[in-house]
Amino acid sequence: MRTLSRSTLVVLFGAFLVPAAALFADEPAWRDSTRDVYVDGRLDRGVQVLSADSGKRLALLLPDSKKALLVDRESSTFSIVPRKAFHVATDGMTADFASDAVAKPGGTAQKVDTSSTILFWKRKTVLVARHQGLVGEIDERTLFSTVPAWGRSMESYQPAAAAIDRIAKETRPVSMTVVFGSWCGDSKEFVPRVLKSIHAAANPRLSVRLVALDNDFLHPQDVIANRRIINVPTVIVDGEEGEMGRITETPAGKTMEEDIAAILTGLPGEHEGRYERGAELARGTYLYRDASGKRGEERWTIFGRSDGGRLVRSQIEIGDLAVEVFQGTDAAGKLKFAEITKRQGEAVERARFFVEGDHLTGRLRGREAGILQQDLVLPPSFAFAAPAIAASGWMGIAAAAGPASQLVCYIAPAGFDTPLGSTCVVTRRVAGEEAVKTPAGEFRATHLLRTSGGEASDWWIHPDLGIPVRGQILGGMEYVLSSLKMGSGLQLSH
Repeated sequence: MRTLSRSTLVVLFGAFLVPAAALFADEPAWRDSTRDVYVDGRLDRGVQVLSADSGKRLALLLPDSKKALLVDRESSTFSIVPRKAFHVATDGMTADFASDAVAKPGGTAQKVDTSSTILFWKRKTVLVARHQGLVGEIDERTLFSTVPAWGRSMESYQPAAAAIDRIAKETRPVSMTVVFGSWCGDSKEFVPRVLKSIHAAANPRLSVRLVALDNDFLHPQDVIANRRIINVPTVIVDGEEGEMGRITETPAGKTMEEDIAAILTGLPGEHEGRYERGAELARGTYLYRDASGKRGEERWTIFGRSDGGRLVRSQIEIGDLAVEVFQGTDAAGKLKFAEITKRQGEAVERARFFVEGDHLTGRLRGREAGILQQDLVLPPSFAFAAPAIAASGWMGIAAAAGPASQLVCYIAPAGFDTPLGSTCVVTRRVAGEEAVKTPAGEFRATHLLRTSGGEASDWWIHPDLGIPVRGQILGGMEYVLSSLKMGSGLQLSH
């Protein structure tokens, strides 16, 4: 590790004073960021790290110091401000920064890797690194000594009184397993609320077990595999006869304690997904049938998004395979994100896909290998094919320029045969408009022909929704729109 001489330190710190507002104009809210901070090689849990601009800037609130360090990872510099310039909220999760604070340039801040930064201050080496995470079964004391902000969050939280009353009146023996990551933002938000709610209920028949996962989702493997953990936090509520219900990642209702109360009542709510949605544009059902006569069903809803795009939610059942899809697109119909959860018997997997610029990243959880990741560079002409027909990127296909066109298509698997998807070249050709009659009604649809490798298919596309009303894969599955309800948020063509 490179060191600086004392004379170099004089040059770094003997700088002029400037208003902090000039360096940090239009200051956004600072949020608690769980990192490991080492001072002269020793881990100091007392340092609170705040972040802004998606982690491009960090603030180090040092214990027993009247100073705070502001690190700009893009410019590889840091400055020094009074500690009191930051007003940390009661729950410890956010902080306001005084616009009139004066910052003193401190020196350079070297990037060690994508998540670590090192700097030198007051003859001390300060390393800010990725949080390694707790692993295994722990107690609350260990949790809050590792991530102190979680303790402040728990103490400040005020749970819903009606839910606490219901939990307090539970007469059966109930055990709760709270599986989380100390590196996880959702765990940071919801686990302290769960613990505060259980403390407030003060029911001796309820016991809580805390299990921390490593940030590679590999350990403890017995909990991940045996309890089918695909995301954190997961709160599993068990009674004398087994699992009564669970909360995965975020509550289905308004709060975690209300979800727990609903599970105890035997009426758990259905999770509507964590993604932003606007007005409902349409909802409906597809019926599936393959060449052998095997049948399936897809229930779907399409919502508007604030950016002019769409959110599609589909729930598919084919035999004992259940697939849930959330997919978001922008106003041009291009993929923003997709989440695909597959369940078959005891097997469960969840894959999430995100597009940033010209890159597609897919991450899979639910296998013994931990987290599997796939990264692709996207060509200009690209489509994403989810298992859901209502979310398969049909938007704009029928209006493609020219009688035929080609594009690269990423095929996300519907079953458990492959972990993540693959790409192929798809040729599409518009064959004109045709009247198509389905159980959902009669439509003037655009006939689209698609070929890829040895597969050929015909699709008839709804004139307003841009999704199929009927589809046929040569020698394979048939799809038909069996019900359709249009929402008020969609403008219909005339």
